[in-house]
Amino acid sequence: MFIPMLALLRLICKIFNFKSIILDQLLVEQVIPNLVGDNVNALLTIISSADEIKHVVFDLNKDGAPGPDGFGVVFFQTYWDIIHEDVVKVVLKFFSSGDPLSPILFCLAEEVLSRGISNLVHEGKIDLIKGSRNSTVPSHCLYADDVMVFCKGKFSSLQALHSFTIYANCSGQVINASKSTIFAGGISQIRLNNIVNLIGFKVGSLPFNYLGIPIFKGRPKARYFYPIADRIKAKLSAWKASFLSIAGRAQLVKSVIQSMLVYSISVYSWPISLLKSIETWSRNFIWSSDINKRKLVTVAWKKICVPYSEGGLGLRSLISLNEAANLKQCLEFFHSEESWALILRDRALRNVGNGKDIKLWEDSWCGEPLIDTLQINNSDLTWLPSKVSDILLNHSWNIPADLDNLFAALKTFVRQVTLSNQNVPDKLIWKHNTSGELSMKDAYEFKRLKAPQKSWAKIIWCMEIPPSKSLLAWRLMQDKILPDDKLMERGCTTTFLLKREKDDDEPSDVIRRPG
Repeated sequence: MFIPMLALLRLICKIFNFKSIILDQLLVEQVIPNLVGDNVNALLTIISSADEIKHVVFDLNKDGAPGPDGFGVVFFQTYWDIIHEDVVKVVLKFFSSGDPLSPILFCLAEEVLSRGISNLVHEGKIDLIKGSRNSTVPSHCLYADDVMVFCKGKFSSLQALHSFTIYANCSGQVINASKSTIFAGGISQIRLNNIVNLIGFKVGSLPFNYLGIPIFKGRPKARYFYPIADRIKAKLSAWKASFLSIAGRAQLVKSVIQSMLVYSISVYSWPISLLKSIETWSRNFIWSSDINKRKLVTVAWKKICVPYSEGGLGLRSLISLNEAANLKQCLEFFHSEESWALILRDRALRNVGNGKDIKLWEDSWCGEPLIDTLQINNSDLTWLPSKVSDILLNHSWNIPADLDNLFAALKTFVRQVTLSNQNVPDKLIWKHNTSGELSMKDAYEFKRLKAPQKSWAKIIWCMEIPPSKSLLAWRLMQDKILPDDKLMERGCTTTFLLKREKDDDEPSDVIRRPG
């Protein structure tokens, strides 16, 4: 059927060119507390002065990344006397133009939505799902324009979800029922159908992907991660057609394949069997360019997965990376005295604040636990001071005289710890670096297999030598460029130079193929 162009344009305009109707129902006043008075609000709305703008510019990190124009902060700080008028003019124009700040307005709208859901919970209109003992199930989770609400399937809770229409009328953000899903468990099919009819959402099932990772119930199993593993396998298979050197294939595995796993591994502990399969594919791809073909002459994978300085190729062991991610995640959650936290006791220190949360004798806060260092019996702990705060007074050490006489070495260990001059809570720190923070890099360095430093590593891995030649030298140092007799022992067909008595009409050196 032929549609005239003008009619088509009118149809498109009718579909897409509509105006949202926003109703002011005083939702913001209901959920956002009034914390800013008129005087403070007047100060916040004043246009910034030139001195304030200069102060902000010079407070920025001069070594930070440059902006879109290629000029870093150090440029603006160094040449401020020359360019300050232009910079101030641009900033003042931005604040006085009245253009809407879309990201900030979106965050404010999300804050209204979040507080609105929390108010429904506090008012008892939404019943939360009960978790295990000593655990709290969140009421909702927000990411960009996605909302996840966790509640019981009671009729009253589902009716309360219609409060979202008030938010939609005020903000213009409308729930898309066709893209919304219900995930339910432990209910009958009849009840689930009633919920679907009431809300109008479709029914989903576990597992499903959210923000790039699978969401499932129970322990992580290999089948939940097959889609990620299949994408890795497809990439390696696609690269087979590329005529890459061994050094090039190793670099691809290092920078692409292993990077694809970092995000997922930082969330879940992957099954070891699946990680070993990915390492096998990567190994076969590096040496033979085919994930299903294993080359006879290779270097052991554990020798490859160490830094260049230790004789490896700088790749990372996925199993060690998985353990490092688990370690980092545990340390982030390590804020309680539960039994699972004891796993990290030998590898973590507590930074002393007010001392109220640190056990004086059993925790690692001045090196090894004092109960081991001073050889104290467990039975003596009943009458000894229990917390570090018991030997603190006005942010200084105050060891009782009887305790000092009983443990003469206690003062020596205690005074090695620097105290804060403020009443701050105790903090768990990582004792294997100076900052006390545990990064993914530090965690992997702690968990990975160590090898001795190789004196020849800096010589062969340098900018002046092409990577392919460096790899050849590396294989030579690993004794993996085998002579002909060793290759023949492994079943390889090869050629070699054979000397024999020559005839008058042939040269003395003839190349022969064995057999």
